[in-house]
Amino acid sequence: MHSGPDAAAVVREALRRDDVDLSSGPLGEHWHRPRELLVHAADYGSVEDSGSVAASLSRWGAEERPLPPALKARGFPVRRFAVNLPSPDDLVRVLRQPTPTGPEPRVSLNHLMGAHKPIPMNPLKASVGRPEPIPANSVPVGTPGEPGTAVRVGVIDTGFAAEGAGLPTWAAGRVQLRPGGVDRDPLDTNPTDGRLDHADGHGTFVTSLVLQAAPHASVVCRRVLDSGIADELTVAEAMLDLREAGCTILNLSFGGYTLDDAPPVAMTAALDMISADQRAGFGRNNTVVVAAAGNYGRRRIVWPAAHDDVLAVAALEADSSDGTQASGVPDWTDRGWWVDACTQGVDLRGYFVTFTESGKGGEQFTGAARWSGTSFATAWLSGQIAHALSGRPPDTPVRQVAAELLAQGPFIPELGYRVAGQQ
Repeated sequence: MHSGPDAAAVVREALRRDDVDLSSGPLGEHWHRPRELLVHAADYGSVEDSGSVAASLSRWGAEERPLPPALKARGFPVRRFAVNLPSPDDLVRVLRQPTPTGPEPRVSLNHLMGAHKPIPMNPLKASVGRPEPIPANSVPVGTPGEPGTAVRVGVIDTGFAAEGAGLPTWAAGRVQLRPGGVDRDPLDTNPTDGRLDHADGHGTFVTSLVLQAAPHASVVCRRVLDSGIADELTVAEAMLDLREAGCTILNLSFGGYTLDDAPPVAMTAALDMISADQRAGFGRNNTVVVAAAGNYGRRRIVWPAAHDDVLAVAALEADSSDGTQASGVPDWTDRGWWVDACTQGVDLRGYFVTFTESGKGGEQFTGAARWSGTSFATAWLSGQIAHALSGRPPDTPVRQVAAELLAQGPFIPELGYRVAGQQ
């Protein structure tokens, strides 16, 4: 069922863009690109076969749209179509009907993923509340481990914010951006009103936490979340690009709901390609993908965190002063059978942007902040895995290291294995 124009219109107006849509069904809402469908190429079939996805799309007058060039060059096994329907949800459900000779075809909307949380019906709020400015010298300094393996963590997020051409001292030599400014978080652009936008600085803060937990690691940043959101194809392209760049840990501090909670076709295809890579140093055992469970306070599954090859991370409150236990579970963290791990996601301290907001109530950020959310619990866990890997022989499977790290903590039902938080 389409939710009607009001809720989606509110978000379109807030984002100043018209390429987002909202639908809802029995399981709740889901965000997607208007009138776009994704079909796994192996399930497309032939137009001559009247029962195939191809024939059905032809009858509905679907128009195929090209994939992003980088995905096409990789032979990405997904096809994209535009359909002239106000809400294509029901068509997707029809196309998913199993054939007599095969399984359910893999068809989905082109879902939108966002830095969590909807308040209300809005998947674009970067975390729980706004970041709070703190002095830069109050950011904890990570404890160096053994240099060992050179670990690269890929951060797919809003990009990295920095003044001028260089990087701040804490990031110099440790954060990698592509030339031309494409991975820079531009700040205060939507609208340009002298205030930070809702997701500004999110990627910078995430990167800081990864490096704080893993002082010997490096981070490769990709600016993918635009106004806090990205569609499946854009995320899939970044995942494959970062894995090819040698990142064995991929940090996805975002997520979203899907139609009928079904696996998102493009992101699932990317994960399948990463897992099936037979080259030395690649493949399932040599890659860990870590994703946020969400700040919705629900048990409904969030993607890509719910995928079997992804570690879904929930948030805990700050550890006790002696580090022996977490003090509690915030009511806003998502939880459920699909969550794998939990760690501190409340009041984390990290480096942030330098920005002075104008007008009444504006904040002055001097390069550091305190922030909460499963986005940041995710970053902390990614850093912990990188730190545990950094002292190992170069051929140590990162998945093995992650499993050993999780096994050190107690298992909490619906929250997974607890990992120590920021001290």
